[in-house]
Amino acid sequence: LVFGISMQKSNVYAPWTIRNQYLFEAFTMLKLFLAAAGTGAIVLQMLAWLPITKRSFEWSEKAFLSCVNARGWPSVAAGAFTLGAGMALSGGCPGMVLVQIGSGVQWSGLIFLGGLAGGLTYALLQERLAPFVAWKKLPYTTVTEWMGVPRGVLALGLAACCFGTVIGLEAAFPWKTEFPPSAPYPKHPKEAFEALYWPPWLSGMFIGLMQAPAVVFLFDTLGSSSSFMTVLSMVLVTDGLRKRFSHLAGFRSGLGNWWQVTYVTFAILGGLISAQLSRSSGLQTGPN
Repeated sequence: LVFGISMQKSNVYAPWTIRNQYLFEAFTMLKLFLAAAGTGAIVLQMLAWLPITKRSFEWSEKAFLSCVNARGWPSVAAGAFTLGAGMALSGGCPGMVLVQIGSGVQWSGLIFLGGLAGGLTYALLQERLAPFVAWKKLPYTTVTEWMGVPRGVLALGLAACCFGTVIGLEAAFPWKTEFPPSAPYPKHPKEAFEALYWPPWLSGMFIGLMQAPAVVFLFDTLGSSSSFMTVLSMVLVTDGLRKRFSHLAGFRSGLGNWWQVTYVTFAILGGLISAQLSRSSGLQTGPN
């Protein structure tokens, strides 16, 4: 719910906000992502320091690195390029499309189906792509290991860089200038949910804080793309299909897979609630 509401209030889910960021004509998306990354870095480091949460952090870190270690840098670069191109063309991504659906954005259902189609395509080609995915792995798995600098120093340094950039962007491009002058903004906490827009950096901080419950209770970090694979895995109804598509079958069961499905469901609900309270459902048009 927090993710869906925060994304909807920041307006970062809007297709034109996404496209304008890639054109460097607006900076809502960058402000939100940097604020989320900076807040997340601080939150994760606090969890690593606190004795009561240290074990949960270590389990989450191990799960994350097991995914990272399986990939080489060319496949990561290709994936990032494909994601960026897809976001620019569709005006959405696996996380934002959820809020678009809840907010009634035109064509958001088609973008969601496109994400499922992309996941299915990868599942069909996974065996052939596996050598490329694992090609040219880096000798180091973390920046801490690579640079020999304590994690805490890097985390606080990252947070400082992220928030410093947000402050600079906000000074040069105030967030209110990216929205209509007549748009209602929250003047009091009681008006927060009725307002059309929140500062993107504030929404990003709320999203970054959500790393804490994800790590402590689920031993994982925030994400939504795996939920597409979990939904797709439901088509493997026979043992033969599960054996043939073993990679996709790995998403069929387990808390590590299904918590994301629950998460994205409530993200859609959060977007819906926020849009209804601010009377902004259907306000944003889809890409064309």
